Amino acid sequence: GEAMDETVSRLIAKRHAGGVILYGRNLTSVTQAVSLIDDLKAVNRSNDAPLLIGIDEEGGRVTRLPGELAKTPASRDIGSRDDPEWTYAVGELIGEKLAAFGINVNFAPVLDIDSNPQNPVIGDRAFGSDPDRVSVHGIASMRGMAQHVVPVVKHFPGHGDTHEDSHVDLPVVSHDAERLRSFELQPFQRAIASGADAVMVAHLLVPAYDEQYPASLSKPIITDLLREELGFDGVVVTDDMTMGAIAEHDEFATAVVDAVLAGADQILIGHGYDRAESAIEALEEAFLSGVLSAERLEESVRRVLKLKIKYGMNDDPVGSVDIEDR
Repeated sequence: GEAMDETVSRLIAKRHAGGVILYGRNLTSVTQAVSLIDDLKAVNRSNDAPLLIGIDEEGGRVTRLPGELAKTPASRDIGSRDDPEWTYAVGELIGEKLAAFGINVNFAPVLDIDSNPQNPVIGDRAFGSDPDRVSVHGIASMRGMAQHVVPVVKHFPGHGDTHEDSHVDLPVVSHDAERLRSFELQPFQRAIASGADAVMVAHLLVPAYDEQYPASLSKPIITDLLREELGFDGVVVTDDMTMGAIAEHDEFATAVVDAVLAGADQILIGHGYDRAESAIEALEEAFLSGVLSAERLEESVRRVLKLKIKYGMNDDPVGSVDIEDR
């Protein structure tokens, strides 16, 4: 909705949800958006760590900020201009806009490669159709955003060459490991080497690494590939666990636990307070039964707290936003 309600207040204050994700339907005007975000922050002040306020603000057709603000270009348009300094500036502008509202996490930029014209979900959200262009501009955008907010690069290990939309069903990436390393993984590998702080893992089946579990639930992909082979020790967040790629194939509570066991630090739930509640209950039960160890949980807690400290997050109210230059 457009305002704080009792359920989300309880999830934050009593159940200690670590963050929220906002969509366009939640941000209908500048004044309303500031009021909602300030209320979310206020509810969290009884907790020890500041709240993550996340959003998908890629530019182009994927934008959530109120319509009073000028839109930034789609990634394809940015990449085709092929000016990394301008890409950085656009990324920094996006980060500045978000920070002005008190938003501190952006689920962007997209590091997928637009290599399949039949792909129903990526297209102009990608910076280009080859690894080099996507890497150069994805990293420039990431660095620009990071001046103000946490950029979360996505969708690891690469959603570009798929025929299905993971919002609807589970896509399969059938390439072998050699091709994946030389193509799909390149932008992520380079972004990690350039200091990426957070990575979103997609709901994709990648048989070259795991024939059973989608990437978001896969220890071979999150722990063995992303963490050990590529050397990433930042925060790993799943894509929305209510998407069809998971909902049509896995029992929700089991999938949540599997994702954390695989190495995910944050579970993203984009729809349904009941889902958020059941995720918390599933993790509590897994811990109390010994399925999920204290050590595995503490690894993630440390990473998340380190990220919040690095970016100087707080629950201070925004109060108002001057949109003249934004």
